[in-house]
Amino acid sequence: MFSPRVMPVVALGCSLVLAAPAVVRAQDPVPRPIDLADALRLARQAGPLRQVADARRQIGLGRVTETNQWANPSIEWRRENLGSTLLPDIFATVYLPIDVSGKRLAQRQAAAAGRDRVAREAEADRRTADLEVARAWMRATVAQGHAAIIGDQVEALREIARVDAERLKEGQVSEAVGLRTSLEA
Repeated sequence: MFSPRVMPVVALGCSLVLAAPAVVRAQDPVPRPIDLADALRLARQAGPLRQVADARRQIGLGRVTETNQWANPSIEWRRENLGSTLLPDIFATVYLPIDVSGKRLAQRQAAAAGRDRVAREAEADRRTADLEVARAWMRATVAQGHAAIIGDQVEALREIARVDAERLKEGQVSEAVGLRTSLEA
């Protein structure tokens, strides 16, 4: 666990950022650091990159399905010139698509390959999203570690300044050394 003076890591979508130090107060409980497994689990549940990958998969499957559909037959019944002086025109049109070139049959047979391609692309998108989450988690963890090290350095410099201030009171060091050490702290 990090000390309360260290900025906590906050998960936003699938990116991880450090909270501003002004927001963190001494009385606020220190949040539990998030590990990589938790970050990946959260991003897989509600992360925007995962949602984009799922949407791309749905779009791809929709395109494959739409391309492989047979054209719909239709029947049209029309009546024209009913209220005019002309003779009424009543007729029916039947549209029955026939694929004489075999193009639709070949497309339907290629549907399985299209679905496999969409599944592979979706898996690649999911892995890319996981990789981005892992990179963001790593950057946030490194930044949190750096913040802890800097906090420890500040505490050490303050201790040195306190010791030098006591030594200055006793007359063992010059005033310039004491001033320099307190400024460094």
